[in-house]
Amino acid sequence: MELVTGAGLAFSAGLNAYVPMLILGLSARFFGVVHLPAAWAWLSDPWVLGILAILLVLEIVADKIPVVDSVNNVVQTVVRPAAGGIVFGSSSGSTTTLVSDPAKFFTTGGWIPVAVGVLIALASHTTKSVARPVLNAASFGTAAPIVSTVEDVSSIGLSVFAIVVPVLALILIAVGIIVFVIVIRRARRKAKERAAARARKQRLKRFSRRGAEPAVIEPTPALVSSDLSTLPPVSTAPIPSFAARAPEGLREAPNPASSSGTDNDMGVLVSVQGRLLGAASVIRARVKRIREP
Repeated sequence: MELVTGAGLAFSAGLNAYVPMLILGLSARFFGVVHLPAAWAWLSDPWVLGILAILLVLEIVADKIPVVDSVNNVVQTVVRPAAGGIVFGSSSGSTTTLVSDPAKFFTTGGWIPVAVGVLIALASHTTKSVARPVLNAASFGTAAPIVSTVEDVSSIGLSVFAIVVPVLALILIAVGIIVFVIVIRRARRKAKERAAARARKQRLKRFSRRGAEPAVIEPTPALVSSDLSTLPPVSTAPIPSFAARAPEGLREAPNPASSSGTDNDMGVLVSVQGRLLGAASVIRARVKRIREP
């Protein structure tokens, strides 16, 4: 169980370096829940506890501000793994020797608990450092104080449970990893959707800039005038039927039932249709000429 306690405290140190150290020192000094080895008794010293409290306040404030939190994560890349090694080594119950004697520290195997704690805290810290920029980008920085508060509360709860109920601390770590994966996937999906939306808006802006000055079509009096007298006269001359225009071999015999009035009406309709088509082609040509740069 001591290893489980050390693992929980080390994971908590990856979220906040000073929370597990402060809780461990307070538990050893005031509550008697933890009995620190002689090499780590300095954690319960009043001066050390005061310094840890001040550093914890600075950490909490800096981690709530966008951009500053990213700089703080870079600085904490050394501090958090070191804190993880300290809390794992002090809570593992092993007779860890003082680091002031490096030869004895490495020959007796006292470095193993510290190295394990460093690796656990480094993994937790790396996960936090990777997740924070994604969440900030997805929320435009508004999620920084919320996520930081959740991390602080998780670090406090995980440290307490690691000391009081170590098994529950492992369950909380597993649940936290699952929640982290879900949140990161959703944040990345939202970031991709917003990037796609911004790209669409930029394309629309470019398109609107190109067409910002709409083409002005000057009306032609002959085409839009309401005075029909200005239009060219429509010819009422009969147009030869298809049978009359067909070659000699394809001509059909005249139908006595057909009337000349019907042929004249068809001719007028064909003439009007031809003039309308001609006017439409003229309008299209003028519009095309005006829109050309």
